[in-house]
Amino acid sequence: MIGLTLFGVKFHVNRTFEKAIDNQAEEELSRILRIFKNNLLLLQQDFPEISSHALAHRLAGGSSDLRVTILAQDGNILGDSSFSLQSSLPKENHRHRREVMGALLNGKGIAKRVDHTYKVDFMYMATPFSDKKGDQKILRVAMPIDGLVALHADIHFSTMTVGLFALIITGGIIALTFHYMFNPMWKILSSRGQKSLLLPRSNISSGNLAERLESATKELKEESDLLNAVLSDIDNGVIAIDTDDKITLCNQAARDILDCQDCVPIEKGLISPSSHPCIRKVIDCGKKEDKGTDRELILDSGKVISIKAGYLGASNSRGMVFVIHDVTEVRQLESMRKNLIANVSHELRTPLSTMRSSAEILLAGALSDPEQTKRFVTAIMRNITLLSGIVEDLLDLSSIDAGEYQLELQTISVLVAGYRAFEHVGIAAKNKSMVLEIQIPEGTEILADEQAFDQVLFNLMTNAVKYTPENGHIKLQARLEGDMVRIEVVDNGPGIAPEFRLKIFERFFRVDAARSRDSGGTGLGLAIVKDLVEKMNGKVWVECPEPSGSSFCMTFPRAV
Repeated sequence: MIGLTLFGVKFHVNRTFEKAIDNQAEEELSRILRIFKNNLLLLQQDFPEISSHALAHRLAGGSSDLRVTILAQDGNILGDSSFSLQSSLPKENHRHRREVMGALLNGKGIAKRVDHTYKVDFMYMATPFSDKKGDQKILRVAMPIDGLVALHADIHFSTMTVGLFALIITGGIIALTFHYMFNPMWKILSSRGQKSLLLPRSNISSGNLAERLESATKELKEESDLLNAVLSDIDNGVIAIDTDDKITLCNQAARDILDCQDCVPIEKGLISPSSHPCIRKVIDCGKKEDKGTDRELILDSGKVISIKAGYLGASNSRGMVFVIHDVTEVRQLESMRKNLIANVSHELRTPLSTMRSSAEILLAGALSDPEQTKRFVTAIMRNITLLSGIVEDLLDLSSIDAGEYQLELQTISVLVAGYRAFEHVGIAAKNKSMVLEIQIPEGTEILADEQAFDQVLFNLMTNAVKYTPENGHIKLQARLEGDMVRIEVVDNGPGIAPEFRLKIFERFFRVDAARSRDSGGTGLGLAIVKDLVEKMNGKVWVECPEPSGSSFCMTFPRAV
């Protein structure tokens, strides 16, 4: 009976985690398919003569982990990213594949099987679309799931090991309990020659029996501690309740996610959810959904959690279990990605519109007027320079975010780096009749990456020259502050309003967007400064002394 119970728990835990992993893989593949379908419509508009085979390759983007296939409505292959553009496509017909039939019947189909080209397990998802001529076609995207298969195997092995270990411990405890409880009885029977099975009550030591029961209780507690130790090592939170909604289990991960460290039912007995509003929300939210369905909940603390509920026993006969996962960071990254796409689209639209308008005017007849031609070509070149700056800054930020920007921390002379920065902006400052001043004591050295520190100073000095009016004054100064070196770029420009000083380092943020764009600013320079300074163990902020001017301040570790 104990073995069957442990096997049932193992099966339920396995199925819960496997469904969670599979659902996450399906959601990711569905998201990729939706993005590819939107990109497919744009590519058909931008490249009307492109073939389906070339479209499949453009969507795959050279990725070895994704396979993109475009099928005709009858199932014939029109394009496949797993075959080179020069090779001929196979003559197979895929109309009767599960994902293709699902796409034709329901608008989307999904299937799992071994891919004969790659010889690995793949998950396929397909959806219909219309080409530029209005013909119905099918877009199919596949990704390998051999990692999921291996993860399933690891989960099976881990739960089997824990279950077997628990079964051995439980069996041993029961055997010891029966041995110590009935050993006095066997001794009495043996001493009487087994003449009578009716034993006087006084022949059984009640003290020994109490000791045996206490020992068995101790062993059971050790088993419970072992189970709690296993649950405490997983990242997902686990909460279990009985049929009366009393909390019977709440592991450490759940307490960390929900910020309720005092909810420890294993040690202190059953706890009512009413004393923990956050857990009450989780339970109520989980009960609203079907078994095995994910639901997201935003807590009062601002955290976003994913909840999956399941029954303990048939039809909630023994209670419910809730598996929770903190997806706050994932949702924040998704929001950042959406905002970045929106900002990039907005920033690209203005220079592209200007370039297009200038080109249309030139084609309409302005080419015959040299003065007009020069003015519009200059506008085109200015916006090309702006677009190039945006692309270069985005590549730098992408490299920093991906950890590909390799930093080599070494001893850097702040004075030498300051002279390099002055040389970088010297011509622009001279054209505006500005005074550049440097106040850095000799021997002032910091621990930083030379190339990254130069880029930080170049960006700050370039901004100071851009936004400070003619005949302005810009000063680069540094001083020691304990184990840190404070570096400041000070100007007497218009300054920054208090409400903008925290946002000034955000990507694409501009105090005056029109003025910044006219001066060639991309809105990414200060974001690059912030990321690089923090990666070099420093801090950066802005101060604006009254009545005008700005002081961009940085601290770096002092070189010993």
